[in-house]
Order: sequence, then C-alpha cells, then structure tokens
Amino acid sequence: MTKTNKKYSPPRNGKTFALMWNRLIDEITSRDNFKPGHLYQLEILCDLYQEYDRLRDIIEEFGYTYENDGGRNGAQIKVTPEVGQFNRIRSEIREYSKLLGLTLYKDKETTKGNEAKDEWS
Repeated sequence: MTKTNKKYSPPRNGKTFALMWNRLIDEITSRDNFKPGHLYQLEILCDLYQEYDRLRDIIEEFGYTYENDGGRNGAQIKVTPEVGQFNRIRSEIREYSKLLGLTLYKDKETTKGNEAKDEWS
C-alpha cells in the first residue's frame, strides 16, 4: 500500500469497492487539479463497480430472461429487471470514469514523416 492509499483509505469495506478504490486512488490524487471533491466522485464510481459485480452475479445465476406464463397474450419471454439495471450501471460507470478522466484513449506520437501514429498500430 502506498502513502497515498494510507492517507485516503477506502471509506467502505466491500471487496469490489476497496479493490477499485485502491486501483484508482493514486491516479486521482496525484493530479495537479486534484480537489477533495474528486474523492466523493471516486466513491460513487467504486459503489457503481460494486453494484455492477453484484448484478453480474445475479444475472449469471438466474439468467438474462424469464418466462411469463399468463396473460391474454400467452407465454412470453421477458428480460429480467436486473439486466436493465446492469446496463444502466455500465453507462454510469462510463460517465463517472469520464468525469474523473479515467477513460482509455489511444496515445498519438509523431513519426519521422510527421504522420500521427497511434500506439496500437
């Protein structure tokens, strides 16, 4: 554990929460524009990751769909509510990651011919 992690220990003890907090805290606190308010945003992001794991476990156990037996339209296969929540959580993770500047992007470097070349090529 680094000095930063000791100074800013995870505010909650959930396994996924603490894992993600410890992975991201140094990147957040080492920036020139770091403000204590960023910690609250990181806390929300770690909560989202924890909820993501919980929903993924539920979906893996019970499946993506269920069959509805009744009604005037007969049997129907419907998506479970957890799938909708799971997709919403994924969107929110993406948004909070952007807010904190944690998104992945291709780095550009200049080559001899002054052409931009990405690191994935």
